[in-house]
Amino acid sequence: METIVVNERRDYSEFKKLDKRVREVAYRYRYAQSKIQAHEQSLKKDQFMFRETSEPSKETRRFEKVLFAVDNAIRFLEPEHQQVITKDYLIAEEDFWWIHCYSRSTYYRVKRKAMQEFLSFFD
Repeated sequence: METIVVNERRDYSEFKKLDKRVREVAYRYRYAQSKIQAHEQSLKKDQFMFRETSEPSKETRRFEKVLFAVDNAIRFLEPEHQQVITKDYLIAEEDFWWIHCYSRSTYYRVKRKAMQEFLSFFD
């Protein structure tokens, strides 16, 4: 009985670590999106004002690389995993979106696999 409790704690601890790492990647992704959008608005303003537009900065290129890496990782995930990562981390529109699709245990099993598969692209 004690072995089961220890394994459950270890599994929960591992799940939380995966969740934290995916949240960090998602934060960088959303931050990069906002910076790219701001840069694009600045370019539109410059074009409207007939100013010469400059080449993207190193920082802008770095943000574009972040978007490219995450978008590619999402593209290569299984469709079920794409849905979990996108809805739970990247757009995060609704907390319990999964209730209509999965039981609680199935959702957390799929989410664990999705996080592992997603993070495998960044290791």
